[in-house]
Amino acid sequence: MPRSQDADPVRMARPTRRSSRRPAKKPARRVKRAPARRASPGKARSPRKASTPRKATGARRTAKRAGKRPGQRVAKRAVSRKKAPRNPAKRAPAATRRKAKAAASAKKAAAPREQRPARPTMSPPTPAPVREVRAKPAAAAPAREAPVEFKLAPVEFSEFPRSSKPLRIALFGASGNLGTRIAEEAVRRGHTVTALVREPTQMTGQHPNLRVLRGDVTDPLQVEAAARAHDVVASAIAPPPTDPGVLVEAAQSLLAGGRASGKRVMVVGGAGSLEAKPGQQLVDTPAFPAAWRPVASAHRDALAVFRAEGGEGWTVLSPSALIEPGSRTGKFRLGGDQLLGDAKGNSRISMEDYAVAFVDELEKGEHLGKRFTVGY
Repeated sequence: MPRSQDADPVRMARPTRRSSRRPAKKPARRVKRAPARRASPGKARSPRKASTPRKATGARRTAKRAGKRPGQRVAKRAVSRKKAPRNPAKRAPAATRRKAKAAASAKKAAAPREQRPARPTMSPPTPAPVREVRAKPAAAAPAREAPVEFKLAPVEFSEFPRSSKPLRIALFGASGNLGTRIAEEAVRRGHTVTALVREPTQMTGQHPNLRVLRGDVTDPLQVEAAARAHDVVASAIAPPPTDPGVLVEAAQSLLAGGRASGKRVMVVGGAGSLEAKPGQQLVDTPAFPAAWRPVASAHRDALAVFRAEGGEGWTVLSPSALIEPGSRTGKFRLGGDQLLGDAKGNSRISMEDYAVAFVDELEKGEHLGKRFTVGY
């Protein structure tokens, strides 16, 4: 009886052969390449640069070190991130450390609060030392005069003679007693007055023909500039008692400015240089007050400066021995170098009538290059 193949032990012990047939390979996929660019006729084709060897980075560097191909996996070396343990010989036992910590805490609690070390704090930056600058004590300011109000009395303009030719007058010292009245008389007659004063705030009045500016009569350049812009220059300054010599400086400055501009100058003079009797001036008489002598002597010195100049570009008007505020009468006498007096021997004139005589001379110009006086 034949044996079945399933029961054959030899055949069952033999290994089965695998099929030698391999699976068919898939056809390679064709990749269409873009056509190469053609160089334009005007441009030359640049030569291809030599390729440089690629630097091995990342996986390539790791594979190179391990002797593998870039595609193969390389086992990374395990690196422990734990810190190396301290030397056990140098580390104190736990019990010793606990005892030391407890002793430090007890010592800190037993110490007084003020002896405990303070916590370090961020202190603000120390500012740079400030240099103290001490201001020099200011000199005592001289006492200022009260503001002068420019008032016009309620009278009819027909009572005042109107000038046929209005003048442009530059008036230095217009804030004084005489200067204020001269400016009032001039604007009433239709003249234009420019008040040149040291402190413009002293002139509080307003008038269409009045303009107030700051000016210094002792500056020849300012006098010249004022003279070129006006028809005549007048000065009614009152010198301070502590410095009467400013009258001489003003006389020299007025003459220099008038000479440079070709304009005439008129000045308020003093009565001390008038002759009380032949050969004796009023300032030299025994009855002359000693307190007025310095200013009267300065007026006399200023008159000498004008007379030394010569010519007809200046005029000086001296008042009577006594001049004070009063009323405007328009009735007075004119004189030369002799002191004027009434039948009782009194020599006086009001400031208002003095201003009338002053403006009359500005309009008429009858005493060019001379000194004259006015009185009742």
